[in-house]
Amino acid sequence: MSQRKVPPFRAEHLGSLLRPASLIKARQAWRDGKLPRDELTRMEDDAIREVVALQERVGLQVISDGEFRKRSWRDLLFEATEGYSRDLTPSDFTFTDYSGQTRKGGSVPDAIGRLRRREPMAPGFEFVRKLTARTVKATLPAPSVNHFFRGDRMLEKGPYAETAGRISATLPRSTGRR
Repeated sequence: MSQRKVPPFRAEHLGSLLRPASLIKARQAWRDGKLPRDELTRMEDDAIREVVALQERVGLQVISDGEFRKRSWRDLLFEATEGYSRDLTPSDFTFTDYSGQTRKGGSVPDAIGRLRRREPMAPGFEFVRKLTARTVKATLPAPSVNHFFRGDRMLEKGPYAETAGRISATLPRSTGRR
């Protein structure tokens, strides 16, 4: 059977790839003001080059940056969008894994102003496109991801307060526990 050259492909990786520990520490150092942004970017670039080569070696036809320019798949939305608080509020959502063990969802900001994108949502996409001839993808979370972790309460402090209550009524019930 010949290998497809255009989507859909037989297999692709979904989600973030494991970030190197050095990159996790570097991102925290940058957030703490102890590492210049250009040094973090250089480290991200090096890690992305490696993860692109890895994906090509294993035969994936759809390549990502591993989401190495993000602290989390969803947090880029909050970092790249005006209107969210700087303070994080604990999640109301509880995940239950296959063993029955539970954990709270990650903390998220509240919507305190009108949401407006202030920077690209796929940082480094062009960088990855230059590294491979294969199809490149990026994860682009929508503002509804915040609603998943806080429900209507994430709207109470801002200009969307009048919609609180109406949104939850239109959403399908979650499979997680709250």
